[in-house]
Amino acid sequence: MSSPVSSVLPELPERSGAAVTGRWRAPRRLAAQALALQGLGLGLTLVAALVASHLQHRTRLADFNGHTRVLSISLQDHLEMAQRDLERLRDLHYRIDLGRDELEIAGEAILRDSPWIRLFSWLPRVTQAQRNAFEEHRDGLDGQSIRQLDADGLVRPAARRAEHFPVADTVPASGLEALEGIDEGVDPVRAPALHQALASGRVIASPPFSSLSRTASEACASVLYAPVMERAWTLAEDYRPERTRGLVSATLDLGWMLQHVQAQAGIDGTEMLLLDPRQEAPVLVRLDDSRLVRAHSGDEAQALLASMRSGPHAVQSLQLGGREWQLLARPGWAGRAWQPDALVLSVLACGLVFSALLGALLRSRQRRTAELQAAHDDLERLVAQRTAALEAGNRQLAAEVDERRRLEDDLRQASRQAHQASQAKTMFLANMSHEIRTPLNAVIGYTQILLEDRTLATPAQQRLQTILQAGQRLLRLINDVLDLSKIEAGGLQLHAAPFDLRQEIDEIARLFAERAGARGLTLDCSIDLDAHEPVRGDRTKIGQIVMNLLGNAVKFTEQGRIGLEVSREGDQVQIRVSDSGPGIAPEELAQLFAPFRQGRAGIDKGGTGLGLVLARHMATAMGGGLEISSRPGQGTQARLSLPLPRQAHEVAASPVPAGTLPGHERLDPATPVHAVVVEDDEHSRDILVHLLERLGCRVEAAHDGLQGLRLIGQTRPDIVFTDIRMPVLDGLRMLAQLHASAATLQQAVPPVVAVSASSLEHERRHYIEQGFSDFVGKPYAFDEIHRMLAQHAGARFIAASPEPEPGHAATPIPAPCPPAPAAALETDALALLEALRQAALDGQMRAVRHALDRIDAAAPLPAATRERLRRAAQDYAFDDLARQVDALLRPGAASTAAQKPHTP
Repeated sequence: MSSPVSSVLPELPERSGAAVTGRWRAPRRLAAQALALQGLGLGLTLVAALVASHLQHRTRLADFNGHTRVLSISLQDHLEMAQRDLERLRDLHYRIDLGRDELEIAGEAILRDSPWIRLFSWLPRVTQAQRNAFEEHRDGLDGQSIRQLDADGLVRPAARRAEHFPVADTVPASGLEALEGIDEGVDPVRAPALHQALASGRVIASPPFSSLSRTASEACASVLYAPVMERAWTLAEDYRPERTRGLVSATLDLGWMLQHVQAQAGIDGTEMLLLDPRQEAPVLVRLDDSRLVRAHSGDEAQALLASMRSGPHAVQSLQLGGREWQLLARPGWAGRAWQPDALVLSVLACGLVFSALLGALLRSRQRRTAELQAAHDDLERLVAQRTAALEAGNRQLAAEVDERRRLEDDLRQASRQAHQASQAKTMFLANMSHEIRTPLNAVIGYTQILLEDRTLATPAQQRLQTILQAGQRLLRLINDVLDLSKIEAGGLQLHAAPFDLRQEIDEIARLFAERAGARGLTLDCSIDLDAHEPVRGDRTKIGQIVMNLLGNAVKFTEQGRIGLEVSREGDQVQIRVSDSGPGIAPEELAQLFAPFRQGRAGIDKGGTGLGLVLARHMATAMGGGLEISSRPGQGTQARLSLPLPRQAHEVAASPVPAGTLPGHERLDPATPVHAVVVEDDEHSRDILVHLLERLGCRVEAAHDGLQGLRLIGQTRPDIVFTDIRMPVLDGLRMLAQLHASAATLQQAVPPVVAVSASSLEHERRHYIEQGFSDFVGKPYAFDEIHRMLAQHAGARFIAASPEPEPGHAATPIPAPCPPAPAAALETDALALLEALRQAALDGQMRAVRHALDRIDAAAPLPAATRERLRRAAQDYAFDDLARQVDALLRPGAASTAAQKPHTP
């Protein structure tokens, strides 16, 4: 294939010499023009780069000044906040008689919000006459002597002088014991600020210093002092130094404060110095551009100041405690070599590119013809290559299509095998559950029957209780494995129904209060719900989650307390379970919700590692969430959140009288019940018959469906309990024949309840759909049998206390104790309560404690009520304490106080 260029080339020798010379001169002119234009472009590029660099420097300097102002404003706010925190602690001395415990509580609350305050101290005024008593008294130094620091920071015994200001208490108290007893009134660093505060009555700050013996750390710090007047002093009186009873001080970590200010402002790359300009030998704290904090003093500090002031810097004035401070800032880029930024580089690049383009444009005319021919040749080669590549691609595509079809066939085969394996697993679990639950029903049932025998010796009862607990634990393990299987198969079913959430929580709390008490633990409940809290949800699964969390708390806590808090936030119900146990390590906490994975404590205590996995899955399925937080040595807290909107209609109460347990109730004679039990397993039949007869039912039994059908036709019972799998005639066919016979004779069919060891949800739904009135699983839950009788046979129950064994009194069922009404209290008790109420209204902590101690000694109130009163006093909730005492003094308010639990 020929080209226009090739057709022109043979004609070149026929052209004149002048034409050829002109062809060679033109490229030289173009080259000279290109060189001149490129030189001009480079010159203009350098000028533009210098201008851009100057603008860049001015912009960076303006940004730095703005950042410095922002940092100084934020730092001034933090300094003023620290001064206000100290004034709050000082003012608290005027409100209450602040002891060591109260000082620690109040101080730690402030330290949590202001972490740059390293510690608070209480420095009482101790005269020379009071020194010996102060050193010996347990509220003073408890046997230690008052000491002082010399100019070198060494600790020496304090010399005799008119008055001392030793450190009596510190917050936090732990780790700062070495500071107690140090007389700061003679400290060469801090004493001037202390005496200035005493003379002026205002908050005064010391110059910055860095001393391990003064702050128990090597951080650069400053101390704020605030004098505390006598309790009798009022704001209307003039300030008189001799009426001060001491000072409170706050030690500020200046380096930490600088780090917090810079992190809060989000400004990096700035080096800062904080110093007192009036200090002769300045001690300054430095925060470099990498957020590292160091304290400098002496010649090193002077050299650092000179270095920072020699370049670009900014100075801002600050005020703290009557002292003027300076914040000296230097940008991080000031000490580094100049580097062009993107603007300068882009200007240089644009100039160079522009110059290159000019030269390339002039030279392009020389290469155009050759490039056109080369492009033509390349195009022909590319077409040939693409054609060959297309043919190879077609062959590869055909092979990939064949491979794709083979993989799809393999995938369908694997899917069928997985489905078959899943069905086999489901069938295996169903059969194994049925085979295990049937004998387990006999074990648990007979054990409960034997436990009702009051003539058994205590060791025998304890062994039976152990057998019952082991059987119930095995049943829970079977249920957990089945629930996990349902979750993995995506078949977890929820059964939402109306129920009283408050009643459910109270029952669980009552159960675990006994378990916690048996282990020497205290269960603290704070249930902020109405007396009746009707909701709609899966009561069984909610109770299972809460019981699992409380069970873990009791299981892993050796001593201390268990906390249960329940509150409502709109449509959300928040449930928190906390304990004072050993806590969980972070690496174990990360895998806590993995199936069959346990931490070290779980392995030591035993378990399957399924409880929390199932609890989180069930909470998620109900639209809520479950979170666990823990620290080693500080206990564990579980937070459960569930969407449970409050229902408009009340929920009917349980048919079993409140406060009764299984075995402590009987049928109301006004509602007799005739029951028929159809069961082929002898042990299961015997247990159910015994249970019904103990409740007062008239019971008849059959060993298969055919005999049961005859017995039902002859006796016409009020309710029928029948197994599903039976010889001769199973439960399903018996029910079908019963319906057919009733339709022929035009008779009503009695309620028929299916009783089976099957535990899979789809089988339970199948039985209900086939016409059974309800379903009860094996092993029998006695309260389920009670519910069947009440719901389907119209039975009502009355409490019936069992006969106590010989020589033993009947054990009462624990129930919440409401506070005693005023009418039931004696005159002395009323006087004690009135004194407590008046002390709470006056805010006198010492009087409140004295009144509580007298009430504990006289014991006119239940222990739970006294504990609530003392907890309110410990939290300084004087208004709440007064309201509780009012509820006890007024008979009309007693019942209300009993229904609403105390919330700490």
